[in-house]
Amino acid sequence: MTEDKFLKLFRAHIFDAHGTQDAAANHWGVSGNLVSLIVRGLRPPSERMLRDAGYKRSVARTVTYKKAKS
Repeated sequence: MTEDKFLKLFRAHIFDAHGTQDAAANHWGVSGNLVSLIVRGLRPPSERMLRDAGYKRSVARTVTYKKAKS
């Protein structure tokens, strides 16, 4: 799943399960500002937040090579 798709689903989870970003922040023991940064894609969610939303993080590294011009 792309990060954009995940963030849409994560925002939906926040409002469905907690009502507001501030309520979600209180539930997770973090600041409302941090939750705002997360839903805007500027910071990654914590493992606790992911578990609460029913997700796991998986990171894949892609390496590509191109022919160098001489």
